[in-house]
Amino acid sequence: MIDVKGKWALITGASRGIGRLEALFMAGRGCNLILQARDAANCKAVAEEAKRLGVEAVSFGAELSEPAEVEKLCRAVDELGVPVDIILNNAGLQIAYRTDYMTTPANDFDVSFRVCTTAPMMICYHFLPGMIERGFGRIVNTTSGIDGEPEQAGYSAAKAALNKVTRDLGRDLAGTDVMINLTDPGWCRTDLGGPKAPNAPESALPGVLVGAFLEDGRSGRIFAAQDYAGMTLEEAVSAVEGPILVTAFEPFGGDRVNPTQMVLERLPDEIAGRRLEKLLLPVEFGRSKELACAAYDRIRPAAVVMLGLAGTREAVTPETTGRNLMKARIPDNAGFQPQDVPVAEGGPDELPSTFPVGKIIAAVGSAGVPCRISHSAGLYVCNNLLYGMLQHNGGAVPTGFIHVPAIPEMGYADKPSLPFEQICKGIEAALEAVAGEL
Repeated sequence: MIDVKGKWALITGASRGIGRLEALFMAGRGCNLILQARDAANCKAVAEEAKRLGVEAVSFGAELSEPAEVEKLCRAVDELGVPVDIILNNAGLQIAYRTDYMTTPANDFDVSFRVCTTAPMMICYHFLPGMIERGFGRIVNTTSGIDGEPEQAGYSAAKAALNKVTRDLGRDLAGTDVMINLTDPGWCRTDLGGPKAPNAPESALPGVLVGAFLEDGRSGRIFAAQDYAGMTLEEAVSAVEGPILVTAFEPFGGDRVNPTQMVLERLPDEIAGRRLEKLLLPVEFGRSKELACAAYDRIRPAAVVMLGLAGTREAVTPETTGRNLMKARIPDNAGFQPQDVPVAEGGPDELPSTFPVGKIIAAVGSAGVPCRISHSAGLYVCNNLLYGMLQHNGGAVPTGFIHVPAIPEMGYADKPSLPFEQICKGIEAALEAVAGEL
């Protein structure tokens, strides 16, 4: 996560609502501010509050529906003689809600595009060359999730256009330390969103700012701010660019090997641009869950994929559910053999996996590896770990468990098996599917 202390951020629509919250959040992190509103005087209170936090703050007035004023704003910012490191194009205009949308005037589109598409892109085009030359920059353009509402055609069309040009622009920035992304604050009770909106403006933080703090070199994404509501900034950033935590088990039940341990050792350090954090666990009810949850807290992964052996299965099987029950057919490696004991006293009977089961099945199958869905992770250590992790992280990140068959070398009589290379291929495909959803 980048440190914004001493950097300069240009924030449009900064006098009120989410723009004001963004400005004060950035100031609290030590970032100097360039604030825009229709009238510079409207930013006075925000600027003064920011200065009390120990940063510099400068305000400008500009009517963003007028391209000439946008150009004037950019020139005025240039005259400050400071590098614009971060741009938060927050300003927007909901021109009208047309109940009789068949009479929507052309002016709705004209004005909406000027404010919501043209102005932010003019600002991007003006300051991006300097960012590229200096080798650093972050741009977050504010979009909207409005869909299927012809009553707001001008606004939604302008935001859709902003999405397109932002993503296109991000193509040439991929892999650099200049990043441009989008954020959707959700429907919030601001002057634009109105009093009936379900979300408080504060709920948009830190999500609307995640794109300004990332350092993974990826552009063109949309971050839905409500997905990060209630998180700290650090938690939100980790959810976006943290590693995938992959766990596997040691041998148990008299076996000399466990295919999941072998897979873990074979896996690359990175899949689909996402780093893998690998953890080998003991086959013990208590310690495996304790160690995995401690690792989760320590590294704050973007996803959790746990692997285990199901020696009677013939296919790779992602699990849909963890059950709140322990009933061991054999003792674990510590000699513990619980019978009809809950994983978590007072917890729900079941917790659903939160990783993309359907996409995993499709990806593994496309790799030519047998794969099918499973609705039961058993009642042994694997299920205990799945339920425990789901309860621990509360579904904050995609989390799930995948069982794999035995390998022929294990010598199971009259039981199915799958070649080790096939299992590796399947798990790599599954991890690519998970990474693709992050």
